[in-house]
Amino acid sequence: MEGRADSYELIDVKAKKKNPRNGGRPKNKVLDKLLQECYRRSAPEKVVYRCAAEGCGEVFSNRNLSRTLRHSTKCLELPTDLRKMAAAHLVKRAPSKKVLDNPSSVSGRAASIEMNPKRQKCENKMASSPADLDASKALEKTSLLKGRRARHAKLDLEIVKMFCVAGLPTHLASRVEWKNVFYAADPSYTPASRDKLEYDQIVAEAEHVCEEQLMYLKTRDNLTISYDGGTSRGKEAYWTLHISTPEREVYLVEGREATSDSHTGVWIKNFAMQTINEIGPSRFCAVVCDSTGNTRLSRNLIVREVPTMFELADICHHISCVIKDIVKLTHFKLPIGVVRSTITTFNKSHLGHTELKEARKALGVGRGLEAIGKTRFGTIILSSASVQRCAPAIKKVVEQGRLMLKLEMASRFQRHPSRPTMEFDFALAQLVDLGLPAVKSLACLEANEANAADVYIFWHAMVHAMREVLTDSNHDFPIAIQEQVIGILNYRHRQVFDDGNLANGIYLAATYLDSTYLRSDLFKEPRNHGIAEPFQNDAFAGIRHPSTFRIVATFLVGVAEQEINHGHKPPLTRWKGRAAEFKTQFLKEFKAYARHQFPYNLPVNEKDGACIWWNAIIGSNNAQILPHIAIKIYSVRVNSMPDERTVSTFTWLTPAIRAQLTVQSMVAMTQIHQYHKTQIKVRTQCY
Repeated sequence: MEGRADSYELIDVKAKKKNPRNGGRPKNKVLDKLLQECYRRSAPEKVVYRCAAEGCGEVFSNRNLSRTLRHSTKCLELPTDLRKMAAAHLVKRAPSKKVLDNPSSVSGRAASIEMNPKRQKCENKMASSPADLDASKALEKTSLLKGRRARHAKLDLEIVKMFCVAGLPTHLASRVEWKNVFYAADPSYTPASRDKLEYDQIVAEAEHVCEEQLMYLKTRDNLTISYDGGTSRGKEAYWTLHISTPEREVYLVEGREATSDSHTGVWIKNFAMQTINEIGPSRFCAVVCDSTGNTRLSRNLIVREVPTMFELADICHHISCVIKDIVKLTHFKLPIGVVRSTITTFNKSHLGHTELKEARKALGVGRGLEAIGKTRFGTIILSSASVQRCAPAIKKVVEQGRLMLKLEMASRFQRHPSRPTMEFDFALAQLVDLGLPAVKSLACLEANEANAADVYIFWHAMVHAMREVLTDSNHDFPIAIQEQVIGILNYRHRQVFDDGNLANGIYLAATYLDSTYLRSDLFKEPRNHGIAEPFQNDAFAGIRHPSTFRIVATFLVGVAEQEINHGHKPPLTRWKGRAAEFKTQFLKEFKAYARHQFPYNLPVNEKDGACIWWNAIIGSNNAQILPHIAIKIYSVRVNSMPDERTVSTFTWLTPAIRAQLTVQSMVAMTQIHQYHKTQIKVRTQCY
């Protein structure tokens, strides 16, 4: 039994030195370092064990190694060396580690003997002498034991993978039927109990997965970190942390239970910096998360500590805020109210659901109604579009009269023309047509592969499409509503792209550094971002959009300066203390790029992407600085959607019947789930 106790309530017991002459079971040195023997003031006769960290308060009823290691690897109160020691011992208990430690599988001859004992009798008769017979038996026994250990280790690993990847409830491991399956297949194998599976094997395997991921990430540059918080079904608070590579390989590196903590900006910053420091601060290029008060502060604090990192607001949350601002307008109160009541009615009524399904089938309407979700972005627009799509079927259900509906709702779905129906249809069309550009942009920018240039392109495409809908005479938006929506778009635009509190020049710079857009009209309008224009005396002959050129040049110089002074990339750090030479070389390269001169005139393969194009340029005398900055910019993942997807996995793993699954078990299962799902994809692509 475990729990927490106030440090004042616990009284430590001085450890007694064990006399080796007394015999007995030897003490575990790991437990001696991680646990402190004590007793409670209220029950001095009962010995318990607390975490060795002062101020932790975690109490154990006995010296259970698996539970102690499970706690110690995540205990922030423990010194780093003890936490790493606990993690190292936990990894040794991982099923995959045991498979690696037992590589010898049972030999073909030994396996045939185990399956066919008659062969053993036959070989015994053929033995030339009793000595040869004894040696043969000993060899076979050793081979069988090794093969059995290897087979059992492999079974343990596959069971852990099955529970985590398939999302099976761990209580199945305690079922007699489950054990009988393995007994029928291999009587020598006993599958792990629920406690051993959940508190030992799964946690140890997750620690091994995390160790493998960290070892790999320590060899990579231009990593992006993102994080987000949430609450489990068991009402425990948690925070997740993901790291991605330039190839958009995403890893769930940390998941921490934080119910008793105050999630301030400083706390979140310390939570992220622990992983950043372990991998190496200079290996990171960006931090991205949503823009609540504490997360925005944490981003700012991280970038102050690691100046080479970009500080980015999650663009998907930002577009979601645009949608929320628009649907709050009183102009859309009617259609949204009807949409909500319609979806609620047909979702809760068995008759309504059946009638609508039959009507959709008769009229050839495809997908049905979509509920308004709490977590998925833009579902209010998607739900409205589903009502618009199913409107003919809903009108048929209303006309049949078998489903009792409120008078107000029924009046909006009349097959014969009526004013309430036409008003609702028109208002619904306005809402859907105005919101769909934002939803479509969201669908594209939620991808892991989205880069900073995509943000700039899709944002401006979204704004342009929404302005067209607003000014289209067929939609007949009142002037007041047009001004309100345009005001929302302008405010949200300034926040990220101009001088707002979320602004970052990376979006414009990434778009300009994509040679596909270099000579397009995207940069036609002069922009004054409040940045002093550098290099005033330089000639800009042959450079289209010189105003944008100067703005981007200023931003890129700032990025390069941070890398030169605080980074570890030799192509950039070698310019330290050579400011004048650096400025000359950078301008030479950037002007050559803007003029589409060698080596920046290579053909572009849109399937390869910008990173591959810039990598191909490295090595030229006129490409010593710019490609490295461009690659860093294009390596940035611009959203925190991996955190949202992990929360979806948490929800999938913990239905209502499994609400008591702890955060640590939930995170461990998710780490194994995502790791092996990724491995399956890699193997599939190889073939």
